[in-house]
Amino acid sequence: MRDRIIGLGERSYRKSYYPQLQQKLADLERFKTLLDQIGDAIFMIDMSSKKVADANQSACMQMGYSMAELSKMTLYDIMPDKREELDKLFSGEADSLIVETKLARKDRLSNIYEIRMRRVRFKDMPYIIAVCRDITSRKESERELLIAKSQAELYLDLMGHDINNLNQAAMGFLELALERLRKVCPMSKDDELLINQAIEDLQNSSMLIDNVRKLRKAGSGSLKPVEINVAEMLRSIRDTIPLPQGRDVTISLDLAGECKVCASEMLKDVFINIVGNAIRHSAGPVEVCIRLDTQEINGEKYCRIAVEDNGPGIPDAVKQGLFDIRQRGKARVSGKGLGLYIVKTLVDDLYGQVWVEDRVPGDYTKGSRFVVLLPAIDNLEEKNTDRTCTS
Repeated sequence: MRDRIIGLGERSYRKSYYPQLQQKLADLERFKTLLDQIGDAIFMIDMSSKKVADANQSACMQMGYSMAELSKMTLYDIMPDKREELDKLFSGEADSLIVETKLARKDRLSNIYEIRMRRVRFKDMPYIIAVCRDITSRKESERELLIAKSQAELYLDLMGHDINNLNQAAMGFLELALERLRKVCPMSKDDELLINQAIEDLQNSSMLIDNVRKLRKAGSGSLKPVEINVAEMLRSIRDTIPLPQGRDVTISLDLAGECKVCASEMLKDVFINIVGNAIRHSAGPVEVCIRLDTQEINGEKYCRIAVEDNGPGIPDAVKQGLFDIRQRGKARVSGKGLGLYIVKTLVDDLYGQVWVEDRVPGDYTKGSRFVVLLPAIDNLEEKNTDRTCTS
């Protein structure tokens, strides 16, 4: 075998090739030692006989056969389930092939292998090199992942429909009970607060379920991007966002110009979440101002939307991990902080940026400013992006 690979026969010993022969033999031994250390099973198949001409040590160990036993086996014997594909390789119809199948191991274990095969030539002799990697663990992990995904989708459907419907029914009964109790007997503020708190908790539960559904929808890629006039969208948010009863809430707009972006209908949820957070995380009268202008960065036009409030503000230590659900810790009480994670997810999907800063630089106690930068639709028209936008 060595003589055939190296190309030197007995006569070489009688000539002055002995040092070169020794060097080539040493190189061959090093190469074979290297192949034997590889965890993948490697077979060298003679194209004419279709039998194993050589194999590394890992192939012998995984198959459970000695080299002498393997040399009597054909590639068809090693992977009997892939006869049709192997025919294409031997006939020359295919130069390379990748398959997933079981190998005919001596222990009959049903391990799954990813097998990469390629036709090659050594000394003008055709061979097939087959590299077999055991992917049993990976396939099992993929199977478990599919099961987990299926279960998660089942739970989301359950939350999104049945539990949410129960929440709505419970809120309706509590509101009806509160109205009747007011008519029957006078109630103290503390008594009303107890019922209103229960209603608010159910509303928060429904909001959390709605946010999870939105995350699922955003990650599915099923939302079609459309042309959105940002100024019109912000006016609609100001006019329709629900405001808490008994609170003095002012939402104003400062629209310096028109700006259009290519985004899904969920872009509205970005600013509903930000404005809603500004209202929920403040006490007493609160003023929210939404500003829109355009900004040029590196020659590209962006829509810049800033949502400012005069609430309690956000300390610098909290700002950094505010949009990362994994770093929120206790700040993400009962899942209520999921809204800002949705904001970050949606803005990232639009190739935009979002951050929070002090409304009054250097003094976080004066309120917060959430800034969203979105590429204007003009940029997408100039670039060759895969994002198609319908008007």
